[in-house]
Amino acid sequence: MNYPDSNDLYQGKFTDGDPLTGLPASQDFAEQMNAVYDELINLIREGDVVENVGALSQLALSVKNQIRGTSVMTTRGNANDIQLTSPTGKQTVQALKDYDKIYFRVNGSNFDSKVTLTIDGLAPIALSNVVVANQLLQGALVTVTYLEGRFWLTEQINPKTGNDVNDIGKLIVDTTNHTAPGEIVLDGSTLSRAEHPIYWAKVQTISNLIDQAQKDADPQTYSGYYGTGDGKTTFTIPTLGGEFIRGYDNGRGVDAGRGFGSFQVATQIGIASRPSGFWGSSWTDNYITDLVKENFSVGEVNVGGVSTFNSNPSDVRFSKWDSRPRNIAYFFKTRL
Repeated sequence: MNYPDSNDLYQGKFTDGDPLTGLPASQDFAEQMNAVYDELINLIREGDVVENVGALSQLALSVKNQIRGTSVMTTRGNANDIQLTSPTGKQTVQALKDYDKIYFRVNGSNFDSKVTLTIDGLAPIALSNVVVANQLLQGALVTVTYLEGRFWLTEQINPKTGNDVNDIGKLIVDTTNHTAPGEIVLDGSTLSRAEHPIYWAKVQTISNLIDQAQKDADPQTYSGYYGTGDGKTTFTIPTLGGEFIRGYDNGRGVDAGRGFGSFQVATQIGIASRPSGFWGSSWTDNYITDLVKENFSVGEVNVGGVSTFNSNPSDVRFSKWDSRPRNIAYFFKTRL
């Protein structure tokens, strides 16, 4: 749209005229007024709004609709070679400049750090910072930002809950006993893979996902694991109610030999003074470990898995027990 080619325009633009200089006011010609209204009507229709002389917000609504429609691109291609196109009838991307943002839905989870995006036929552009812990997950709404010749993965959200994908599966300790929309208590629930595709896609990449039959056979040992559910349509989440959480050893050697998410039995450590008559033994002060019986009777000592009874129980004096510190019970939950 441009100014009309009319002799009554002053320097190419409309004027109210100037009687002191004899400059006449511009006249409204059919050509120019029709062009203005046709342009506005086309803009309104472009945003899927029907023009109405009695509605004063239709132009604003149309613009909002168009911004929303053009920002989410159509996704094709495979998980590592993603083809993006602007919606039919919308302006295509002709060039990119720094800090341009592109939005699209992920059709399939990728398992490769080498991901490229091709937008409206432009040359493929690499997507940086994609790793196992920050991969594209099926169903997520993604924001990528163009900078210095590359795209950067800057956000993934679950469009059903509005939660950041990075928060899905993270342990949340809540001082209130409520779950907000998009949250779930870690209580071993069975979830639908179809209803929670992003969560399921993330679970498939972790090491503490096991066959459901194995998990069901020993729910205590595998309470910190995810299960494969029925193997087709469901999966199960960990059960953490009543449990204490410890740090994963991860090769440090303090808690060696136990896998990620593994269960550890309770351990009591008692410091005992020398019994005066310890059943034929000249036993000295020692640490007594692996006392896991809560109904521990007077005089019964379990050392190295062997129960021994002191002939004079009253002489056994335990000066300290380290087993269960003072604690408060709160919710363990996660986001979906």
